[in-house]
Amino acid sequence: RSQRMAKEWSAVFPERLRSLLSQEGHGLRPTDESIHHQQKLARKLEICKTVYDTWTEGTAEPAKMAKPMVDGRLETLREFVTVDEGEALRPREEESTSEVDFRDAEDLSYEEFWLRYMYKNEPVVIRRAGKDWRALREWVSSDGGGLLIDVLEERFGDALVWVTYCSSTAEKSVGERERWTFREYLVNYWQDENKRRDVSLYLKDWHFPTEFADYGAYVTPEYFKDDWLNE
Repeated sequence: RSQRMAKEWSAVFPERLRSLLSQEGHGLRPTDESIHHQQKLARKLEICKTVYDTWTEGTAEPAKMAKPMVDGRLETLREFVTVDEGEALRPREEESTSEVDFRDAEDLSYEEFWLRYMYKNEPVVIRRAGKDWRALREWVSSDGGGLLIDVLEERFGDALVWVTYCSSTAEKSVGERERWTFREYLVNYWQDENKRRDVSLYLKDWHFPTEFADYGAYVTPEYFKDDWLNE
C-alpha cells in the first residue's frame, strides 16, 4: 500500500508544485501585492523541488518515497505546499521543545534543516559551519585566543569605515557617526580597553564582502543562503 501511495504522489507532486504559480493554485498563487511576494512563492517551489529530488535521488522510482512517507517528512512537505502560508509558518506549540539542538554542519543537510528546524520554527545551533573559512584561518590565533589584530590592520587597515556611537559622550550623542580608517578603529578603540569601557563604538554598514570581493573571507553556509529570516 505504501508503494502504491508513493507512486501516486510521485506522479502528482511535480504538477502540483507547478500549479502553485498558476491561477489554479489555492492560497499560494501570485497576486498583485508585490514582486517580493511572487519571488517568495517561486522560491518555495524551488525548495520543494529540491527536497523531492533529494528523496527520490533524481529518479521516478516509487520505492524511494517509502521512507519519507513512513517517518512523516512527506506529510510535512505536503502541508508546506497546500496550507495557507501564514498558517504554515506559525510555530506549533505541540511540536515545540524547551531544549535547543546542537548539530554539526557536516551531519546536517539542508533538507533536514528545512524540515526539522526552519519549517517548524525550532531553534538549532549549527557548529563548525565556518570551519573552512579563510577568515577563521587567518584572523584568529591557532589557540583560539582571539583576533589577530596585526593581520587585520596590515591587510585592511586603509579601508574607510563608518563608526557609530552607541553610547553618548560629552561630544557625541547616541546614533552619531564618524568616518575612520579601519586601522584607527582597531588601534584607537578596539585595542584600548579603557576606551571600550568608556564608550561603545559600532563599526556599522561596512560592506566588506563587496569591497574585498577577491579576498574570499567566508562562504555563506547553505542554510542561510535563502533570505528566510525576512520572509
